Order: sequence, then C-alpha cells, then structure tokens
Amino acid sequence: MNVLKIIYEKDLFPNREVTGQETAVRRTARAVLFNSERNLALQWLPDFKVHILPGGGVKFKENIAMALDREINEETGWNLQVYDELGEVIEHRTKEGKMEHSFCFLANTIGIQKKKRLTKKEKKLKVEIKWMSITDALKLINSEKPRNYKGKFLHERTLVFLNEAKKKVLL
Repeated sequence: MNVLKIIYEKDLFPNREVTGQETAVRRTARAVLFNSERNLALQWLPDFKVHILPGGGVKFKENIAMALDREINEETGWNLQVYDELGEVIEHRTKEGKMEHSFCFLANTIGIQKKKRLTKKEKKLKVEIKWMSITDALKLINSEKPRNYKGKFLHERTLVFLNEAKKKVLL
C-alpha cells in the first residue's frame, strides 16, 4: 500500500523537544465509508474535539481486511464492500512511545444496517457517527483546531485520508 504521509511529532509540535522512544507498533484499518446517498461516515470524538474516519486496531490473529470489517460493523452497524485502497499514514507518536500504521480504504455500505456494537471505551468516549458529503467533511475537519497531543495526530491523519479520497472520488 502506498504511504501517503509520515507524521512526525516535530511536524505538529515544532517548538517541543522530541524525547522518548517508539517501542510499540500499532496497526489500524480505516475506511472512507460511503452510504447509498454518497455521504461518508465520520466519527465524532468529543474528548478530543475532532472527527475521524471509522476504524480501529488490528487484533492478534487478524489481518487488515478482517479488522476493517469488524471495526466498521462495530462502529457503524454496516457491512462494507471495499472498492479501492487509499493508502497508509504512519504516525510517530514518540511521547506515547508508539508508531501507528493506519491503512485506509474506499468502501460502500452494503446490506441492512444492524445495531452498533461499540466497545466500553467507545461508549465512555461518547463516540457518535455523522454522515455528510466529502466536501462538507473536509470543511468540518479543516475548521477543527485540536489542542491536545493525540487530537493533533488524529486530525492530521484524517485530513490526509480525506484529501486523498477527494482526489479519487471527485474525478
């Protein structure tokens, strides 16, 4: 999969001394998921004051495709059909001691929506799915100004994926 961007801590925090070591590697699967009205799903994270694409971590004994199916189903209630790869974003979160590899795909919802199965952590964070056009999603994301460490990484990653999706979808 094509690497779209590598995000370093110094890119988001230019005046902060980078210290620490990335000892953990996390892989995630995400989707720019379109419904039948061609609106895409964004997940609102109130604690971080940022919207992100649905998806999440790859569990032990899962591959990227399995994790993507599971995460989208849990967070949106939809099954999906992937129709293209978008790319990978690598985040060097030195302060957290990890490097995160996010793999993103273009996909459509299929079938009938079922009940969401949010994790305890997602319920506690009060995550919520919103559907909107790709143009409105980019306007919204561009207007957000996350102030905390993790929020800035989530915001940058989402912008990279949405801008790439816009190139492919609005040809």
